[in-house]
Amino acid sequence: MKSLILIPSYLWKNTLKRWFENPISPLSKILVPSLLGLLATLVLVFFAEAEAQLKVQLAKGDSYAVHVTETHKGFDNSLAGQISLSEEEMWQTHYREADFNYIRQPLVFAEFGMPRRRVPVVVYNDLYSELSKTNVNLDIPTIWFLCKSPELYTSRHVMKLGESSIVSTPKKISPAVLDNIKADRVLAIPLSMGEPILKDGFTTHMLARFKTIDEVAIFVAEVEAYYKAEHRNIRVFSALEILSSLEKIQQIQNYIRLGIITSCGLILALILGTIAWLEYRQESYLLALLRSFGTPRFVLIIHFFFENLLLVAAGILIAFEAWKPIYDALQSRVTSIDLRPASSLVLPNQDASIILISGLLGVLVAMIPIAFGLRKPAGLILQ
Repeated sequence: MKSLILIPSYLWKNTLKRWFENPISPLSKILVPSLLGLLATLVLVFFAEAEAQLKVQLAKGDSYAVHVTETHKGFDNSLAGQISLSEEEMWQTHYREADFNYIRQPLVFAEFGMPRRRVPVVVYNDLYSELSKTNVNLDIPTIWFLCKSPELYTSRHVMKLGESSIVSTPKKISPAVLDNIKADRVLAIPLSMGEPILKDGFTTHMLARFKTIDEVAIFVAEVEAYYKAEHRNIRVFSALEILSSLEKIQQIQNYIRLGIITSCGLILALILGTIAWLEYRQESYLLALLRSFGTPRFVLIIHFFFENLLLVAAGILIAFEAWKPIYDALQSRVTSIDLRPASSLVLPNQDASIILISGLLGVLVAMIPIAFGLRKPAGLILQ
């Protein structure tokens, strides 16, 4: 029991003496993992931040939006209107968390002004929360005149729809309606008033906005399968193909990131193995002497392992502390991507764990030549 305490104490005392006599050896074991760890950390952080910024830009550009249209021109438009109501409720219920809008565009136009200017008409349901606000005075749904500059019109704007005059309330146009109808001005009529004009035919516009590629893919697949089973012709507009290509590129980037970290671990293992082998050859006589006194081989290999692990861990911790100022310095040179400052970023625990595991594996691989060296009989070394 006493020897198990004295031998490690002597080995660490001898190691400290060797470090002071030859400081280049421990410094190199700290500097190499520090530089490699810094490289791996910056790569992981840059890739993660660029990916996050790309997702933000895609969301802003409506890349996660899906637009589905269907035109009804047959003799059963009343039945088609009822079906569209049930389908609107079905999709709205099934995709509660999505930004979902469903409107119907009759095949007629409203007119106003002199000379007459034509305006598309849409019919909205109560499920359309942005438009389904009731008139406070009359307690009825509001007829909206959606436009980009409502201040240019009177609060009770009169329009002509067929032979009837309609009083509408100007309102800044909804982005969803603007995306669906592709118009600067739209007359939005509640369903309770607009059902008669739907009988002449209408086009449904279903616009759903999501937050991830997977949600877009699921929605497109379900929509296409549903309407195909119903033997109905629809048009689906989405950026799913582009998003899928981007997802494949991101998967390739993940393999590149893993390859860089693996390469750093391999380089670390080779350098540490070389330095450890040189140190072993320098200390081979002393180690052989200890073995001749009965010191087990595993005690010596464990000592070398913890010695290298301590220095490598110190180097990686330095890298974890040094990456932020270096990231800020590099960020000022990367103008093509609006990267956040390092103070608002955190290295994910998963990425940090991968770097630490890579360093640990590097130390383990570096012990292989020492393990082979310790297999040589002590008597041959002491001759």
